[in-house]
Amino acid sequence: GKSRSVTAATTGESVTWPNFSTTATIVVSESGVYQAVAENECGQTFKNVVFTAIDCTCEVYVPNAFTPNGDGLNDLFFPQIGCQPEGYAIEIYNRWGTIVFQSTDFSEKWNGNSPNDQDYYDSEGVYFYLIEYINPLLPPMETIQIRGSVMLLR
Repeated sequence: GKSRSVTAATTGESVTWPNFSTTATIVVSESGVYQAVAENECGQTFKNVVFTAIDCTCEVYVPNAFTPNGDGLNDLFFPQIGCQPEGYAIEIYNRWGTIVFQSTDFSEKWNGNSPNDQDYYDSEGVYFYLIEYINPLLPPMETIQIRGSVMLLR
C-alpha cells in the first residue's frame, strides 16, 4: 500500500503521536486509528485520526512449477493476481517457441495439455509464459507484461 502524511492541525505548543513522533505530521501506511495529543499551558487535547490504507498494487504471484498428474494437488498452472485484471492475456510456449496454451479468460487455467490433443499431456520440462494485464486500480491504465518460466513435473 501507499504511505500518507497525517497532520494534526492545532494551535497547541506541542503535538505528540504516542509510539510515533513529536511532530505535527506523521507518515503512516497501515490502517488504524492514530491518536494525536496536543498540549499547551491550558491542558491537553486528544484527537483520533482514522486512516484506511488502500492497496493499489495488484500484486502477482506466478508459480515456478506444477504437477499435472490428476492427483488434485498442484494440477493447474495459473497466475494469482491481487485484483480483477483488465485486458488479461496469457501465452505459454514450449522450448521450441510453439504456443501450447493461450487465453484471455482470467479464470482459465492450464492443465498441462497440448492444444492439439486435450488427452495428451505435454512432456516434462520447462515452459515459458507471457502474461499481460492492466491494473484497473491505477491510472494511467498501462499494460503490464510478466515473462518467466514454469517447470512441468510428473
